Amino acid sequence: MNTRLSLNSFPNGVIYGLMIAAACLLASCALQQTGPLPPRKAPLGANIEGIADWMRSMPFADVMKSARSFGKPDQPWVAISNLDAQGWPKEDFGVVLFAALNGVKGLGGTYKVSFKSSGTPQIKAVASSANITNLKRTGDTWTADMIPPNEFEQIMLSFTGTNGGVRDLKIMRPGTQPTDTFYKPFLDHVRRFTTIRYMDWGSTNGNRLEKWEDRPTLSTPSFSGPKGVAYEIMIDLSNTIKADAWICIPAHANDQYVKNLAELCKKRLDPSLKLYVEYSNEVWNWSFEQATYNMNMANADAAKDPKMSWDGQGSKWTWPARRIGKRTAEISDTFKAVYGADFKSKVRPVLCTQVVWPENWLYEGMNYIAHNYSKPNEVIYAIAGAPYFNVEEAKKKPNATKDDMLNALDKVVDEMPKWAKFKEHQDVMKKYGVKWLCYEAGPDTFGPEHIQAKKASQLDPRMEQIMLKYWRTWRSSGGELMNYFIAGATNYDGQYGTWGLTDDLTKTDTPKIRAIDAILNGKQ
Repeated sequence: MNTRLSLNSFPNGVIYGLMIAAACLLASCALQQTGPLPPRKAPLGANIEGIADWMRSMPFADVMKSARSFGKPDQPWVAISNLDAQGWPKEDFGVVLFAALNGVKGLGGTYKVSFKSSGTPQIKAVASSANITNLKRTGDTWTADMIPPNEFEQIMLSFTGTNGGVRDLKIMRPGTQPTDTFYKPFLDHVRRFTTIRYMDWGSTNGNRLEKWEDRPTLSTPSFSGPKGVAYEIMIDLSNTIKADAWICIPAHANDQYVKNLAELCKKRLDPSLKLYVEYSNEVWNWSFEQATYNMNMANADAAKDPKMSWDGQGSKWTWPARRIGKRTAEISDTFKAVYGADFKSKVRPVLCTQVVWPENWLYEGMNYIAHNYSKPNEVIYAIAGAPYFNVEEAKKKPNATKDDMLNALDKVVDEMPKWAKFKEHQDVMKKYGVKWLCYEAGPDTFGPEHIQAKKASQLDPRMEQIMLKYWRTWRSSGGELMNYFIAGATNYDGQYGTWGLTDDLTKTDTPKIRAIDAILNGKQ
């Protein structure tokens, strides 16, 4: 049977309809396609790692977007300050593209380099191995190929003879197109989740951004700096993988910043997706600058705002907790003004608190909202905490083994309702009609002790069952969305924890990934 058709076979209206459909198809192809979405039968999201040259999740097709700040040509790790307003170097420079990637697979191939320069540039590898070939100029654009070994630990390049630096430098990973934003292995990994929390992508901890005009933009050379990733990129990732977005607003951000962010989200985020909004991150955690900032602001507010001390019980500890509630409510009000009638169905402000001390951080924050708003559940969508389970008991043993680590993790999960004060959170949830979420969750193996035992525990089949029990304990207690910390691949051979679901994106069948997929498939 001949199925070939001609446009002449259709009436004009149908032809027009086909043209519109084709245009829509082409527009949809502008986003990187990753095939049908996997099953998502459970509210399980994830945090993703902050951008750095040593990260193993490799989110961007353009390596420059995760490269280190520009450095000296002969010492790329030593930063230079002679940059233009957008952050591009105004002199010869070096750049650290990759570092500390020992043992990571699948890095080989031909990387496509392109940039603009008025000079006669030369490119070479520094303190690393990579061949630079086919350097040539076409119009005002230079192109070259970078070919590293199949496996490497670091790649650093120097650019000399640039006559005032370069602009628009791109270094595209093998198999990607110049228009690609995200790297497919990363997309294939994170697309399983229902929600992505962009706290680390926003460099939220210690972020002092106040004015909207100072934020990172699509033209920022790299997102590894203290300002983080452009909001447009966060939103585009959520749109691409059809995952709700959870955005953390810097502690110092002024009201205009919040309003502009709300307008951007309303305009750019897929309307079928939800937007979670959080004031900074762990504003109670004194290891982060935002906690001190919030305390100072709270003390100032308490002196002039009667809403902070309505009961005469304010103190240096209760005021910071009340101000978190206050600022969360103010942010909620701003998003409500921008979204209008769509606010309730699309925006989900969250009050995040410390799970082990709800008597202050949760109660006082909610008390502020409840005292100043007649319907708290129209101000915030949910309360949230981070009930990590850890290996503290095993770390005390002089020769702790893999089994010691697993036993410690298992025991902490069994005791989680008590130490994470589930009842206190349930009471608040029921009293105010709000949801109860995890902004972060997962196994915590942080510390320099027993590194290899910790690593072995994360790769042991028993880890899958512990994670499943962790999830069941949370859900059976009334908890809803849980955001695992963190998606992707991280280094398991150091003191900074085994946070990732794997230690290499090419390892797609780890115990933790199996547990995550079992949960998302409703098979836990």
